[in-house]
Amino acid sequence: MKNRKLEFKVKEIVKNLRQASHAYYNLSDPIMPDHEFDDLKDELERLDPQNSFLSEIGAPVEITEWKKAKHKISMTSLNKVHTEEEFIKWAKSKGNVFSIEDKLDGISIDLEYNEDGDLEKAITRGDGFIGEDIYENVRKMQNVKTKLKNFSGSVRGEIFMFLDDFKKVKPLYDKENKKPLKNPRNGSSGIAKKYNGPFSGYLSVLYYDVETENKEFKTEDEKKEFIRKELGLPLCFYKKVSIQEAIKVYNDYDKSLRAETPYDIDGLVIKCDNIELQKKLGEKGGRPDGQIAWKFPSMKKESKILDIEWSLSNKRVTPIAILEPTPIGGVEVRHANIHNLSIFKKFDLGIGDKVLISRRGDVIPNIEKVIEYGDNGRCKIPDKCHVCGSKLEIEKVEKSEFLVCPNENCDAKNLGNLNKWVYSLEIMNIGDKVIRSLYDAEKIKEVPDFYKLEIDDIANLERSGEKSAKKILKNLNDKKEISLPIFIMGLNISNFSKSTAETLIEAGYETIEEMQNSSVSNLVKVKGIEEKTAQRIVDGLEKKKEIIDELFKVGIKIKEEEKIEASSDKLEGKSFCFTGAIQKTDDSGKRYTRGMMHKIVLENGGEVLDKVKKELNYLVMADPNSTKSKAQNARKMGISILSEEKFFEMVEE
Repeated sequence: MKNRKLEFKVKEIVKNLRQASHAYYNLSDPIMPDHEFDDLKDELERLDPQNSFLSEIGAPVEITEWKKAKHKISMTSLNKVHTEEEFIKWAKSKGNVFSIEDKLDGISIDLEYNEDGDLEKAITRGDGFIGEDIYENVRKMQNVKTKLKNFSGSVRGEIFMFLDDFKKVKPLYDKENKKPLKNPRNGSSGIAKKYNGPFSGYLSVLYYDVETENKEFKTEDEKKEFIRKELGLPLCFYKKVSIQEAIKVYNDYDKSLRAETPYDIDGLVIKCDNIELQKKLGEKGGRPDGQIAWKFPSMKKESKILDIEWSLSNKRVTPIAILEPTPIGGVEVRHANIHNLSIFKKFDLGIGDKVLISRRGDVIPNIEKVIEYGDNGRCKIPDKCHVCGSKLEIEKVEKSEFLVCPNENCDAKNLGNLNKWVYSLEIMNIGDKVIRSLYDAEKIKEVPDFYKLEIDDIANLERSGEKSAKKILKNLNDKKEISLPIFIMGLNISNFSKSTAETLIEAGYETIEEMQNSSVSNLVKVKGIEEKTAQRIVDGLEKKKEIIDELFKVGIKIKEEEKIEASSDKLEGKSFCFTGAIQKTDDSGKRYTRGMMHKIVLENGGEVLDKVKKELNYLVMADPNSTKSKAQNARKMGISILSEEKFFEMVEE
């Protein structure tokens, strides 16, 4: 990193990407459209091309009722292209024959069969190395065989939902669950991962890859034919093509075939047909260079503005366009979030306007442009909060304007504070609806009230019970000891984010008291803290003083950063840098974290470096033969590259 400001920007990008990955892979509830995720990831690669997040796959699995399981062969994700020019640039050095297939919009699954041909495990992608074994659900799905004759090995496929099955299961699922099914992709993930899910029979699996020690495949075409003929399993669409034929298939899909497909797809996967060539090409950014995902643009249709509603969440009042019901990609779109005041002013919307709408990333409804303005006049921007009646203000964040309610006691703001605390501490089983119900029942108003709840306060809520109440109280109490940056993040102070708190800590403000006692003139001396931010921090901490004091009274503790003392000199004089996902697991199957690896080095007298540079002695990674940029830089500098196994051997010696 060249400067601290850049470093903090990178940290913020990585934080947002991790939150989006967690929501997409673990919660089946995307918080960011695919195109925004890809753009953010591209920006990270431009700012910090060696950042470890770029080599991560999916998201680490949460602790759930499902057992974790390790993939015998890692399930990597793919690099992406979005245009014909990008595809040709990738393809021109990859031979002349390719395999093209549907990129189903579901969740990847690894079906492992033992030596007797019995289905033994069905493992989700997870982080590419460790997923969840959801065998009990998968065995109920369509196109799944629990026994394969004369086969042992792994068959890879995609769990998805036919659009007709989605229409059938949605009313049944919504009746029994608090959170309705939004679309086939989210439905597939939600049902597949629901413990002992009763609706698993509405899901299907189509297959695209196979690995077995009993047969060597020379081409992708051979693999597909083996899956279809020898194993008797259905494939997704695939075809052997040249570069020009691949372009034609993509264009045909984009123009018409995609809309006619009975399941959701968000692109096509193109692979070098020659498997030996794929192996020679190796990896690019931790993903196979011999395969690529060519993504479709968002599906778009014309609709009409029926009304504009103004939604208050936390403190921001956001315009929501109520649309004439418009089917796009198997989902009926009825509204679109306009995000901020700047966009609303730009569109200058009115009732009756014809607009072009899309589902960005095939998920988030969005207004792309106004096709034709109606003659009913323009919609007015409200000047008062519809919840508390306070005069609204305009807040500028970088180049965007937001309409905000300044009233600290507004119900919407109180709910925003409560939600922010739960989100920041990642407290499970307490969703928006539970918080709203507790708030309406006057059981909670401010964050400390969470820790004054009793079992009956929760159990008496609609669709709750004693078991659920005990779990919520346990999850709250398990998170009473938190780091200072997380504590700050949970307070929901404007312009005072977790990364800003980390900036102050690095500058010497190591306690909440030191931050509270600081002044604007002192804070602006910290690099990266401007006067406006400093003023917001001072004012925000002053307003939250009573809340902070009350949080400490109910048992919240800010944990001190652990200072690790060396207990041996095994690694003295040696420096280590770790890159990529750690594959080693403990006795419970939980994968080691980067922090745990750092701790091992420090406990044994070594030094940890965050990047490859001349002072580094060892780069530790899962595959010492990797062609990733960090590995290439290490080789150029003469730095030794260790596998995890060799690292632990060194520690044990």
